[in-house]
Amino acid sequence: MSKERRICVIGGGAAGCLAAWAAARAGAEAVLLEALERPAKKILATGNGRCNLTNLRMDPAFYYTDDPACLGKVLEALPPRDLMALFEKEGILFHDRKGYVYPRTDQAQTIEAVLNRMLEESGVQVRTKARAGSLRRVPEGFAVGTEEGPVRADRVILTTGGKAGPGCLGDGYAMAASLGHRVLEPLPGLCPLKADKKRLKPLAGIRCSGRVRLYENGHFLGEDTGEVQFTSDTLSGIPVFNISRLAAEAFRKGGRVEAGICFLPEMEEERALAEIGRRLKGPSERTLEAAFLGLVQPGILRAVLGRAGFQNEQKLKKTDPEVLRGGLMGLMDFRLPLSGTAGFARAQVTAGGVPLAEVRPDTLESVLVPGLYLAGEILNADGICGGYNLQWAFASGLAAGRAASDRKEEN
Repeated sequence: MSKERRICVIGGGAAGCLAAWAAARAGAEAVLLEALERPAKKILATGNGRCNLTNLRMDPAFYYTDDPACLGKVLEALPPRDLMALFEKEGILFHDRKGYVYPRTDQAQTIEAVLNRMLEESGVQVRTKARAGSLRRVPEGFAVGTEEGPVRADRVILTTGGKAGPGCLGDGYAMAASLGHRVLEPLPGLCPLKADKKRLKPLAGIRCSGRVRLYENGHFLGEDTGEVQFTSDTLSGIPVFNISRLAAEAFRKGGRVEAGICFLPEMEEERALAEIGRRLKGPSERTLEAAFLGLVQPGILRAVLGRAGFQNEQKLKKTDPEVLRGGLMGLMDFRLPLSGTAGFARAQVTAGGVPLAEVRPDTLESVLVPGLYLAGEILNADGICGGYNLQWAFASGLAAGRAASDRKEEN
């Protein structure tokens, strides 16, 4: 293919890098506009700096979206093994921890570096510190407004990401809206949830295994299990992150939101009752903290007992066994009212964006604007923790880049 077609990719995150690389490899003239000083910089923060690139357990069920069928088709076109093979051809080796895939170096910088090398070697014209301010249709294609003047292109791939992370202002939403697309309200995803400081005080600093259930006006929304973390003002940890999108939506609607935390997630209620009963029959001179030593951390016990009117230092002989037994069931369902999310500053991903229903599943071309393609976080598709969001970014970016450069895809 001759380099007659000029493709402008707006945004140099994971989706944008692979879109520009794919377009250039197919023979198009690819221009990548990146607002930061280097493409793929946001990847450095992924996986706690280790870059959880993908997950071998891949399923649309691990995502929130308005169109699971579209999302599934995009993911099927680039399965995790194929994504790994793509990078392996570039010299990158991987290892997985129970399906969670990381580069062998355990450094996100490895992926950031290889993406920049791929851009350079494929001939992509990378323009850094070039924030796009507008996007217009013009007779010959598109005009992308920048501080240095308009960038002309036959086709545009919008991969500006969302509002989570450094340098992410959500610019692409306004561009998409200016061309007729709907934008579902962007919300923080994969983030801590705020709670009352007084209720959190005895739990602050604790990390423990737990199951977190989310409720809106008393109605169950969802749950997840794993390591739960408590700070002075937030409930955090992977299970909290995985249900934070549901919480953000409930807060947006003005609902009363609370978490129900089970500190003994491996036990059914019957077993928990038996364990509590056994410990209550211990020597009467034991303090409650001594009686429940080894079951939960003292801070957890203090929080649960305090709500029932007891203290860790009280002795068994000075408690009403039935009242105490009832109070200790808070170990199975400790209710914690929530007041909001920790916001985009502490979010790992953005929920919401342009509906997947407004792009074509096979190409990610806009159904409203021929020649406009969208990929990555700007679309309404966000996954749980575990490499799902990077997989979506790479899969959608590759699909858009290949389709935009395909001469069969004429406007």
